[in-house]
Amino acid sequence: MKKILVIRYGTIGDTIFASAFYRELRNALPNAQIDILVDKIAKEVMVNCPYINNIFDINGKYNKILHYIKLFKQYDTVYFLKNDSFFTIVAFLAGVKDRIGFKLHRNKFLTLKYPYKENLHEIDCYLDLLRVSGIKVNNDKTELWIDEGSNNNVKELLNSSKKKILIQAYSRFLQKNWIDKYWVELIRYLSDKCDVQVYYSGGTKDTAFYKNLTDKLKNIKNIPIDTSGQLSVSETMALVKNMDMVIGIDSGVIHIAAALDIPSILIHGATSLKRWKPRSENCTVVSKYFHCYPCCLQSRKKKYCKNKVSKCMLKLTPDHIISILSNRSFFNCPPKISVIIPVYNVEKFLSKCLDSVINQTMKELEIICINDGSTDYSAKMLEEYAKRDSRIKVVNQKNQGLSVVRNNGMKIATGKYISFIDSDDWISPDYYKRMYRAAEEENADIAVSGIMSVHRHYRLTTLRYNYKEVSSDYRRKLELCDVPDHCYVWNKLYKRDSLLKAGVTFKPGVIYEDVLFTPKILYYMDKLVTVPDVKYYYYRHSNTLVKLQNKKARRDFISVREDSRKFLKEHNIDISNIGTEIKKYRVLGITLFKTRKKGLHTEHRLLNFIKW
Repeated sequence: MKKILVIRYGTIGDTIFASAFYRELRNALPNAQIDILVDKIAKEVMVNCPYINNIFDINGKYNKILHYIKLFKQYDTVYFLKNDSFFTIVAFLAGVKDRIGFKLHRNKFLTLKYPYKENLHEIDCYLDLLRVSGIKVNNDKTELWIDEGSNNNVKELLNSSKKKILIQAYSRFLQKNWIDKYWVELIRYLSDKCDVQVYYSGGTKDTAFYKNLTDKLKNIKNIPIDTSGQLSVSETMALVKNMDMVIGIDSGVIHIAAALDIPSILIHGATSLKRWKPRSENCTVVSKYFHCYPCCLQSRKKKYCKNKVSKCMLKLTPDHIISILSNRSFFNCPPKISVIIPVYNVEKFLSKCLDSVINQTMKELEIICINDGSTDYSAKMLEEYAKRDSRIKVVNQKNQGLSVVRNNGMKIATGKYISFIDSDDWISPDYYKRMYRAAEEENADIAVSGIMSVHRHYRLTTLRYNYKEVSSDYRRKLELCDVPDHCYVWNKLYKRDSLLKAGVTFKPGVIYEDVLFTPKILYYMDKLVTVPDVKYYYYRHSNTLVKLQNKKARRDFISVREDSRKFLKEHNIDISNIGTEIKKYRVLGITLFKTRKKGLHTEHRLLNFIKW
């Protein structure tokens, strides 16, 4: 029977990487005796490995050299997964026939050397060592084995029915540490916004740090549970197995999560090489690189970063992590805003619109894209975007018109607020963050932004707010929204509960459906707040101003305009002093309208050219 000894000691991550090596070796040689020589940490990780016959401890070196020589004499082959002069010399003195390892400066007297390739992942390096020794490799996935006793020992910590997340916040390398104020912001978000139970992971030395961190989390909804210094390695593995997610700064728990296929986020700045990143599709690695890359840890020139707080870690703000949580819907955190985007044959404009939404600084969005029977590439584009961003919900329906699309969107929206965006328009990057903040600060039912009309050759601000104003007076709300001249629905944020309670919907089958919708919704919904210096970009197509030549469009416009005026009159609103004062001029068969806004605190002047 072939006898093989494998030497691999070091961190938890290193040991987990080697699990693929042991499995593939056993699959190729099912009848061989495969033993390992490891340190204490690796032994705790490997104690339940089904591919190993015996585990031997590394307990001293030169004072136990005769003991090791006697041990090595039993084996035909020794694999060295470390750069180690002592054990390679021991194998030579013991007369081991096949001594296989990496071509590194400390490895002596090997019979088979293989280059240690810096551009490969550590797992691939191990498996290449098998390949060059004639062993077939079929799978590179890592794995772990947890005993029932460890599972039972952590059950008391898992009483909460809430989603669970394990955080490893501190490292033995100071330059890897994320600053505490970032952890406070992230943990508060997870607890108060996502209703998640947070657990701390670490060694005894981390307990004081975690206590200090918890002291900064005043009035938090779910107080974190500290397990630092209380669990063995095998119990930590059992704890990770019961988590919904793990977030850490380049530690063993992330590698444990990867092996168990638990979703994870690795926050590591520039302090880890690609070769040591977790091998899992469920692990998201967040990095920032600077001129000092590779950092002192990688170059081994210094023990600590020269900066008091590492620039790479300082640059990784909680928004980066919250963005990942929102994009991948790890915890199904309720969206703050439901964005309803009607889509019909807009393949030329759709990407600009969707990019402006998914790249918002506010990430807690539900993006509802309703394809209204498009016959171009729009539907395919929606599918591709939905694959890239889990916040996007695509609904396909037969062509029924814009009103039906918006009504259907309101029915399925789940966010605290609702927003409408036309699929050929776009918004500024912080649009929703500022609109949401204004609505929340004022407890408003509607927030309204300025409008930038984008024409083919120029841009024109058609609605601007120079300061924030709050009003519940109906007439003043009409003035602030520039009704009846600008009855747009898409430059506003609506509180969903108030919108549904109002019972106002879009009239199906008509064009200019928002001309009637806006006056009604301003009446039935209470408080409105204007948001200064925020813009909705409204793209004016070349045919926008002449579509009134279409008979149906002209009829619909006259009809909804009349219905709107009738509604205002029924509620005792005199619109003679609201809206636009128009002077008409006739030049070369073209009618020029010079308009002056009335009722707003800011006066606007513009020329509209409409073919009469």
